[in-house]
Amino acid sequence: MVNYYDILGVAENASAEDIKKAYRKLAMKCHPDRGGNAEQFKQVNEANEILSDAQKRQQYDMQRRGGGFYGQSPFQQGGFNIHAEDIESFIRAHMYGHDNGRRQQRPPARNANIRMGIELGLLDSIKGVEKIIQYQAGPRGERFDSTVNIPAGIPHGATVQFPGLGDHTHKNLPRGDLLLTIYVRPHPRFMQDGPHLRTRVAVNLWTMLLGGGFEFETIEGNTLNINVVENTQPGTIMRVADHGGTDPNTGKRGDCFIELQIDIPTLTPEQKEKLRQIVNP
Repeated sequence: MVNYYDILGVAENASAEDIKKAYRKLAMKCHPDRGGNAEQFKQVNEANEILSDAQKRQQYDMQRRGGGFYGQSPFQQGGFNIHAEDIESFIRAHMYGHDNGRRQQRPPARNANIRMGIELGLLDSIKGVEKIIQYQAGPRGERFDSTVNIPAGIPHGATVQFPGLGDHTHKNLPRGDLLLTIYVRPHPRFMQDGPHLRTRVAVNLWTMLLGGGFEFETIEGNTLNINVVENTQPGTIMRVADHGGTDPNTGKRGDCFIELQIDIPTLTPEQKEKLRQIVNP
């Protein structure tokens, strides 16, 4: 079973603040835009998704103590995924027998759920997207195409439930649900921070010293002109309102936080000489 505490490097009794600090440190270190490992970055995000949510963490801890299947790979069957909670239903649906001749197993109350995973780009997860999902279901494994609407602001590792799109092997029983787990691919420039985004931008040295503006491309590809005051120091964080992620609870856009770095220009010999005269008059 995946140990999310080990992935974040925290103790099992770590506080929410400890988990938040560990996640931010590792996310910055592992981010592919900074030369980190994409798979490790994905694991760190998944661990934070579970441990930063009190309810998910409690469920995860209970399943770890009870030997559950949380975080393990699902069984693959007929083109779709069957998880542990559906196995009993599957057995009841396809087999019947007795317990030493004393009792017959109860029939299922409904068809089994189908669990799948889907990868999204960061922008699609922020704005929401309509997707066509292909999977197999039914007694003969028929292939189905279902159109689903994934809501805006869906976080990495979240599961969206689509009622009535699951298995329908037993025609006289209610159809199961489709449970779609979302995996958000790392973005080369932006990193998620709840409903906000974070990024780094290298700004011309002279703009940082004298003040001025620089062009900033948002995650949607729009260009904004950002002004900085003179003597702005590297590491300064600037906030661009309403250009971040999406809060899944309110549907409102978060902010984008830009960490300013210095872009050192290449000087000609003449420029170097003039600069020396200024520095050492």
